[in-house]
Amino acid sequence: MELKESAADLTMHGLGKIASSTSKTMKFLWINLMTFSLGTLIFFFQKMTVEYLAHGTLTNHQTIIKSKIPFPAITVCGPTVSKAKMQKFFKESNKTFPFDMDSLHLGLGRYFNSEKILHQLETRENFQKVIPDEDSFLLKKLYGSCQQGLIRRCNFTTDVEKILQIYKGYCYKFNPKGSFIQARHGRDEAISIILFLNVSDFLPWPQYDSGESVDVFVNDYKEFPFVYTGPVLAPVGHITQIEIRKSELKRKKAPYSSDCTDGENIKLYFDGVYSVINCQYSCFLSKISQQCKTHDFYTNMILPKDKRKPFFSFPPTDFCVQKVYEKLLEENYASCNCKLPCNEVKYDKTVSYSKWPSDADIPIYKQLFSKALDLNASEVTDDFVRRNFLRIDVYYGDMMYRMITEEESYSFGKLIGDIGGYMGLLVGASVFSLLELIVFLIQAVHFATKRNKTNDVKAIAITVDELS
Repeated sequence: MELKESAADLTMHGLGKIASSTSKTMKFLWINLMTFSLGTLIFFFQKMTVEYLAHGTLTNHQTIIKSKIPFPAITVCGPTVSKAKMQKFFKESNKTFPFDMDSLHLGLGRYFNSEKILHQLETRENFQKVIPDEDSFLLKKLYGSCQQGLIRRCNFTTDVEKILQIYKGYCYKFNPKGSFIQARHGRDEAISIILFLNVSDFLPWPQYDSGESVDVFVNDYKEFPFVYTGPVLAPVGHITQIEIRKSELKRKKAPYSSDCTDGENIKLYFDGVYSVINCQYSCFLSKISQQCKTHDFYTNMILPKDKRKPFFSFPPTDFCVQKVYEKLLEENYASCNCKLPCNEVKYDKTVSYSKWPSDADIPIYKQLFSKALDLNASEVTDDFVRRNFLRIDVYYGDMMYRMITEEESYSFGKLIGDIGGYMGLLVGASVFSLLELIVFLIQAVHFATKRNKTNDVKAIAITVDELS
């Protein structure tokens, strides 16, 4: 009787109705209804659990307005080789140049065998001998050759970093520590860089530069700049205006679908934070180092001495390196396991060009350039300025950036909430109902055990009476 009363008091209404019903018809009805409700609850519970274990994600886009936004790094690479230095090196080293040294000029330079020349240079140190002088690229003596807006001029000791790039020789990374800040949007707050390209002294690599422009790469200052992956071309005689918009992406690690990484346990050959391109290039270098026991020439140029390996230009080694590269391309770098970074900063760019300097401003610039180059004013003509100088402006078009974050599409808290909702809807249960049910089941087991003991005692008593 006590057990029946306990069942009738349960807040899980179906069980209470079954226990308190006196009519067999009503009891049967409540049992069927309770069975249907429990079956439906189990179905929804299974469905919700599967959805939770799938670890799906939603992308949340936010536009954030800031009073100050840090500038990215701006990496500039000019033409790779100095014609005068190349001539001098080959004459002093008695090496074979692929064509007549006396006929070396810009037009013919577009068609020479750059691969053959590179392999004759042999070492990073020799390659450095033919790279243009810094003064033929950056004009440190020129007032305002690098500055932000009208206030801050670049400090060429701390605000500019010289790096050696594959195929490109020396490049210059402006704002390498991210110290420049834009507090107002628009071109008046731009980082402006004025460069001097002594075009007549440059030999272009046929497939990499024209000799009359520079490559500009804009990326987060913490990343290594792979300038041959999507650069902006800035030609001489023009101002190249690059309006940027920052996007910050935050992805989730496994077990979510992005399965991103922060670069832990991944060997990177290049400085800076983890990125997919850094991982892929590092993987390539690692594979040819292991499988071919060599490095390609370009890699040896940029690596420090403790990471270099012998490089060779004869077919067997070149064939090995080529096979490794082709296999990586065929499998889309799958064996490298280069996952997306969990935190990534990108910059969307809008590029515009206009003639520079203007006809009205060119007398002022002629005077400035003649002083910076220590030339007579008569030597710095209008044509000389437009053939050898260029300007690059990088700025934020507005003070907003996009924050793109991945979020759980179905969190554990939502799973518990949905389970509670369905339990309340279908069987009228809550956490307290479950606790009551557990107590009731314990009572039922205790009652059944006690009843079995009582029956055993009665059976023993009957047996004793029969024996007597």
